[in-house]
Amino acid sequence: MICGAVALVGIALLAWMALERPDMDLDGLVAEHGWLEWSQPWLWVVTGAVCALTCLTRRPRRDLLVAGWMTLLSLLAGLREMDLHAVLNPENIAMLGIASEHA
Repeated sequence: MICGAVALVGIALLAWMALERPDMDLDGLVAEHGWLEWSQPWLWVVTGAVCALTCLTRRPRRDLLVAGWMTLLSLLAGLREMDLHAVLNPENIAMLGIASEHA
């Protein structure tokens, strides 16, 4: 139950970041454009949500661990797809509203 709740919070965070991304100026970081580039983070959100729901409905420990792991991988893939790994560099961290001296 806790795994599913944590997974759903992570999916909600990923969805929020996908919605906030258009407000960030990532033109210099993102090389691809088009419907496929726009839809991929949302596909990872859906994949993560399905895995998180599996965490809430499955009881065997092995199923919980696999679903939790897949949720984590979906979150990381979604964040990677939005090119947020490049924003975490100290010279770009200001795009997230964090001062570079705090990075």
